[in-house]
Amino acid sequence: DRFFPLSLGSEGTCQIGGNLSTNAGGLHVLRYGMMRDLVLGLEVALADGRLLNALSTLRKDNTGYDIKSLFLGAEGTLGIITAASLKLYPRMSAAATAFAAIRDPRAAVQLLARLREASGERVSAFELIPRLAVELTTRHIPGVRDPLDAPH
Repeated sequence: DRFFPLSLGSEGTCQIGGNLSTNAGGLHVLRYGMMRDLVLGLEVALADGRLLNALSTLRKDNTGYDIKSLFLGAEGTLGIITAASLKLYPRMSAAATAFAAIRDPRAAVQLLARLREASGERVSAFELIPRLAVELTTRHIPGVRDPLDAPH
């Protein structure tokens, strides 16, 4: 069982072409990288009508320039991506989620470093939610409660 790890807030409405064109990052960028890291090869229609076929599926390809990286994130300015070979990963057999109160951003960075070290680099997502965001959410969305006992 395999999965494609790019997970975005716009999931369900975004398309692979747009993700390639913008070099999207997403929620799991810590573990799997940006879209550029998830692409093995591309096919691109160039402005003069030629079709560039770089649809390699090799994981290790050190045969020269990484031409595909030029097109990833270029937003169509160098050519139109018409096909892509993407990396798939084994589906996780288990997952854990934690919600922690942190005193400041520096402490959050330290926590992330400790988690990554302790988990063998298996942390796939880490998000810092400012206190103001929690307060606005609980104030303006009915039924949402503060996940913490007291403000932190």
